[in-house]
Amino acid sequence: MDHKFFQFRLEEFYYMGFTVIEDVLTNDVIINLRNEVERIYLRQEKEFTSDRLKLINEQYVCRALLSESEAYLKLASNEFIISFVKAILGDYFILHLQNGIINMPGEYHHQSNWH
Repeated sequence: MDHKFFQFRLEEFYYMGFTVIEDVLTNDVIINLRNEVERIYLRQEKEFTSDRLKLINEQYVCRALLSESEAYLKLASNEFIISFVKAILGDYFILHLQNGIINMPGEYHHQSNWH
């Protein structure tokens, strides 16, 4: 992406508090990430059981995506995303959470308030 486009997106972010940057991820990457969340959640659900996850309000939450999936590790280290975050925050930032939230149609999820 060219410098002018990058600067425009930064200005939009500072002015509006958000920006949408198209074409950073291809449709194939997005489909793969979605499939990975489903795969990881099914594995975690099998390990902990649906009843236990529901009991602790963790149903439809995938934890530790970077340790579970190469695709999510690549997403977290995407050069464009890193450069955009650095332009906003500088060199000192951390990825605080790496959760995947599954918003099921017709079901309330406490994380839906944030996503």
